[in-house]
Amino acid sequence: VLKKLIRKFGTRKSGQKWQWHKIINTDFSGIFTIEGFWNTKNDVIYAEHSSEIPADLREALVVKFPSGVMLWGAISSKGLMPQSCPINFTQLLRDQLPLDKRKRIYMAGDLYAKFLREEAIPTINEVVKNLSEVIFQDDQDSKHRTKVAMDVVSDHFEERIEPNDGDTKFADVWPIENIWGILKEKTRGKKFQNLDLLVDFINSEWRKISPDQCEADQVHFTALLRETSFLDKNCLHLTNKLLDVVDF
Repeated sequence: VLKKLIRKFGTRKSGQKWQWHKIINTDFSGIFTIEGFWNTKNDVIYAEHSSEIPADLREALVVKFPSGVMLWGAISSKGLMPQSCPINFTQLLRDQLPLDKRKRIYMAGDLYAKFLREEAIPTINEVVKNLSEVIFQDDQDSKHRTKVAMDVVSDHFEERIEPNDGDTKFADVWPIENIWGILKEKTRGKKFQNLDLLVDFINSEWRKISPDQCEADQVHFTALLRETSFLDKNCLHLTNKLLDVVDF
């Protein structure tokens, strides 16, 4: 599958096949929490006996499930979308809550289709102006492959990378994943008093990423596709190299 995409879209910006500049790479982020990203495996205290550990450390409160938000964004050679800030998908979900607050709402295909139609696609169109000139991409999540969601995409875009063509080995190395990784690093170890301050911080960092940087990210990304390590499925190695090469 990877070789198929490489043959179709090329790997060199100067090549005749080059079409990566047309691709709108979209995805949801992981959860950003008010506690920031923190590896709790590093929270280790060494002592010969537990009595040597101060009580305030032994009894330190750990928030197991801190408040957080999930975001949606896209990247192309024209820059990030939305330009001002990623879409706060958690807030959109809350706005969809039924009157009975005890009922949970799930991100199924019909809700994803509605999100595409009412939020994501208009956001993309604001930047690219002509949807017929771009190639839409989202990942292989099952809700993305539902008929209702795929119909919305086909109604608005003339071309897309089909979910079945978006090899799972590709999932963590698309340029938008690099953006989420950068924002995760920016929030690492930080604590925010509330979700609003967390979102404001992320939005501020989002706006610092320029269209030129996004285009450079795509060029570096496609250059990495040519590496044997990637074709040998060494995705972890590639992800680390991608974060090293692209410096925002």
